[in-house]
Amino acid sequence: MGLIMVIALVAAGCSSTRLAYNNAPQLAGWWIDRTLDLGSEQAPRLRTALDGWFAWHRQTQLQDYAAFLATVRQRAGGDLAPEQLCAWNDDIRQRLQPSFERAIAAATELSADVQPAQVAALERRFARSNADLRKSRLQPDLAARREAAVERSVERAESLYGTVNAKQRALIEASVASAAFDPADWLAERQRRQRAIVQTMQRWIAERPPAAQREADIRRLVREAEASPVPAYRARQQALTAHNCRLLAAVHNAADAEQRAVLASKLSGWEEDFRVLAGNAGPLQARAATGSATPTR
Repeated sequence: MGLIMVIALVAAGCSSTRLAYNNAPQLAGWWIDRTLDLGSEQAPRLRTALDGWFAWHRQTQLQDYAAFLATVRQRAGGDLAPEQLCAWNDDIRQRLQPSFERAIAAATELSADVQPAQVAALERRFARSNADLRKSRLQPDLAARREAAVERSVERAESLYGTVNAKQRALIEASVASAAFDPADWLAERQRRQRAIVQTMQRWIAERPPAAQREADIRRLVREAEASPVPAYRARQQALTAHNCRLLAAVHNAADAEQRAVLASKLSGWEEDFRVLAGNAGPLQARAATGSATPTR
């Protein structure tokens, strides 16, 4: 259910999109610092980079996101074809590309002095995350594993439509049963990407390559996260995306008038949030304009 996941990300972790977005530089800085255990000289540079990125993002990207949500809202009043949902998924990826480009430039600069202790901290974070995923996605009992997957999909659907009806739940259950998704395979691919990140950072420490090489490495890691370099897994990814588009179309088309009104209201609210955020310069842009850094700790 890729589109649900992308749209739900707008308000992830907070009931207010505006509050979440306004606090995002601080929260992102805290998460990265906690993950990598940054040094006293690195943390202020990270905060400054995050302030700059979010100021740019607010000024240049949010109006476009609002326009996209308006298009989705208008079309979602009627039934939707799986092809439309997959097209929107591709559209979202294209719209996010400028943000990735900006982030890659910042990451290249910040990666110049990565330290062994930070790689070790990242490995510990990966290990904890993978252990949590094994508990939530790889239950030994296959029936429990499938039920957990159904409940995750129901929760995502309800984040847009409100309470799902019996037909929608049946569609989700059938989709989970027939999906070509192996959580063990997915976790193995996730670990492959993690190893690639760790090995790349270890090479940076050993060789201290120039910025151009670090940027090329970061681009490769991002590219491989989007599309696995393992052909068989990449083919399964593509098949699963198409499967999820069919599921979301079926769930949407089974929605009643009340559920579609809930969806329209949420999309309209997020659209308004983006427009308000784009028009509110606030202290974040003021700091970026003057070149002053955010307080560090």
